[in-house]
Amino acid sequence: MLLFLPLTRFGKTGLLLSLASTVAAVVIYTTLSLVLIGASGCSRDSREASATSSPASAAQHAPAAGKEPASAAQAPPATQKEKAQDGAGLALEGLNALIAETAPADTKKEESEDALPAGFVPDGECADAPAESDAAGADAAALVPLVEGLTLSQMWIPTAGDYEHECLVQITKIDAREISVTRSCPVRADRHTQVDHRRICRSDFANARLFAPVTSLQTPEVMGGTTFFSLSRASFRELKDAGETSHRYVHYKAGELRRNAAGVLKREKPSTYRIIVNNRPVDLPVLEFSGTIGADHNLHPHGVILDDARFPLVLDYGWNDYSVRFTKISFPEASTLEASLEKERKVDVYGIYFDFASDAIRPESEPILKEIADVLARNAEWTLSINGHTDNIGGDTSNLDLSRRRSEAVRKALTERYAIAPARLTTSGYGASQPKATNDTIEGRAQNRRVELIRQ
Repeated sequence: MLLFLPLTRFGKTGLLLSLASTVAAVVIYTTLSLVLIGASGCSRDSREASATSSPASAAQHAPAAGKEPASAAQAPPATQKEKAQDGAGLALEGLNALIAETAPADTKKEESEDALPAGFVPDGECADAPAESDAAGADAAALVPLVEGLTLSQMWIPTAGDYEHECLVQITKIDAREISVTRSCPVRADRHTQVDHRRICRSDFANARLFAPVTSLQTPEVMGGTTFFSLSRASFRELKDAGETSHRYVHYKAGELRRNAAGVLKREKPSTYRIIVNNRPVDLPVLEFSGTIGADHNLHPHGVILDDARFPLVLDYGWNDYSVRFTKISFPEASTLEASLEKERKVDVYGIYFDFASDAIRPESEPILKEIADVLARNAEWTLSINGHTDNIGGDTSNLDLSRRRSEAVRKALTERYAIAPARLTTSGYGASQPKATNDTIEGRAQNRRVELIRQ
């Protein structure tokens, strides 16, 4: 006879203990029953041995000709031994169910978040894929042309209260198989610039369902099945035409899946997004989106995507205290810099990038430096004043000094790399004293960090 303690007043913990004690009792009872059944069964088995081995016995236990074997519903009654085993199994199932129900939330992680998502192939290579019709033409004709030399200034805020990392994403090569990208970003406490590389497969740019915007030295160059700075063309069409698309955010680093959050993105409304494009503030047409992803539906991504199926660039993406946002775009085009200096005698240049709080010029600045040098070479009588400007992050004194040092760094680059006569260039710095926009937003601060050229 089994005794059950009334532990329900202790809630699920008490019920768990009660059921555990019950299972222990059932296991002991079952063991004793099996021993007794086995002892009595030995003599019975010996008596039946000769009968079961005879043809008559075989005919007795075999199904009669023309009759079907007993179905599950018609199965013979369970023996005492089987009943005892079933009782122990049911008790164990009940215990396992209660353990699962009372487990802490962090132990109930879905398997899908641990396993690699379907279609995700880290450390792979881009395969030859059927070419999209006029892919090259679509790339070049996009609102933001997908071309070699395209540089995206990305403001990355890892956590609330952290400083703004200005990461530069530059396309270095495009062919029928892949899009090659170099990314440089200030990291760690010393803000040193780290350079890493990604290659986006053309087939993924067209059809991938996984979004992996984070990269590092420990991230594979190729992560098959993912996009990097855009949604795939197929996902964008779904978002725009059907109003929603499946979405999975993936962060894979050092051979581990750090985050794997699946769900849905939903279209909100068409809008515009102000961003600096080739030195000019421009309002790009975008679609606003929001969504819910994650095993516990606890992440709510939101942002904007360029309203262009040819290159659906994700301009702003994040949730809570995580944000990735593009603030400046530059790409090769017929120069407007010379025309601005000719007509207006001045131009703001945003394509010269510096290390964090430093006057060290980053390599991505080379295209605009060469353009300035070419303009000066074609207009030998021109002299320029190079003026540095900063945002208001930091003190006035340090910003003033930084702006002066940055303007001098530009002068030095033009004279030493491109043989521009030093006498044709003067420098000055104004710190944060001449803002173009508010310093209260990321976009405003991006407009205020600039190099101004004035023709004398």
